[in-house]
Amino acid sequence: MQDPAQSPEEDLAPDASPPNIRDDAPVTWLAALVMALRFLLPLGGLPMANAASWRRAAIWFVPIGMVIGLMWVGVFRAVWRLYGEEVTSLRLVPAAAVVIVDVCFLGYSLLAGLTTTVNALTGSRHAREPENDVTAPLAMPAVIVLLLTIVLELVFLSALRTGAWWWPQDWRSYLNFAYPRLIYRPLFLAPLWGRWAVLLAASVGRVATRSRPEAVGLSAALTPTFVLVSFLFPLTLTAVYCSRSGNIILGTIIALAVLGLTFVASVIIARRGGGQTWRSMLAAGKIAEIIFLAAFVSLSGYIRGW
Repeated sequence: MQDPAQSPEEDLAPDASPPNIRDDAPVTWLAALVMALRFLLPLGGLPMANAASWRRAAIWFVPIGMVIGLMWVGVFRAVWRLYGEEVTSLRLVPAAAVVIVDVCFLGYSLLAGLTTTVNALTGSRHAREPENDVTAPLAMPAVIVLLLTIVLELVFLSALRTGAWWWPQDWRSYLNFAYPRLIYRPLFLAPLWGRWAVLLAASVGRVATRSRPEAVGLSAALTPTFVLVSFLFPLTLTAVYCSRSGNIILGTIIALAVLGLTFVASVIIARRGGGQTWRSMLAAGKIAEIIFLAAFVSLSGYIRGW
């Protein structure tokens, strides 16, 4: 006989859930896209999600990098057309416009991740404090890294050259419709490499106990096979866009340099910080962008056929 003082709601089990809802069921593709955007952009934190949901969200990282790359190209082209050719060979104003947009929004999370990671690793309590939205004041090493990263990005983007119009005559001729001018190619590829590098860092080592739930979920969802398969896309585009006729080795060298150096940096950060965190994963993305731009600029003479 039911206790008169007991309400009908108390008859329900405390862990009862609506029908047709499973704790391990993945979210929809649109919800996964939102998860990926909120992970990569300064749009607010995320609740803990299951591995299946993060596996779907991880698929969106590379496409998001492509869209951000197109935004870089659009900003650079619009400002370049507005100001025209400059006195020197450096496109300083268009490059500065891209850096401003990147620092303020598109790449804010990556730059903040790199800065706060350096700040944490150089502090006395780097591996003890939980990762949350409250950060310690920036120490001198973090400030130096912040300024140096912005300056390097500005210098590399300013140093990009137009190059002669060139169309491949080998198997890549089928992609001629998608060949942008040489100066736009690194603008498109750098953000792509940056967002893929976040996946690489998330798969390297263990996750620190102080890390945020979204980093734990992403790391648990990734496998080496997934990361390597996703690597083929930026590798192929870099080989196509950064090589001359009959020679795809230049783009391959750049891709392998980004892979190797970013992997080493992620391992060092993980070992020094007691595991990966959300911020260290984002830091790997900014590191990959700078490595790619440095490699492209250093090899641009060979790519242009000087």
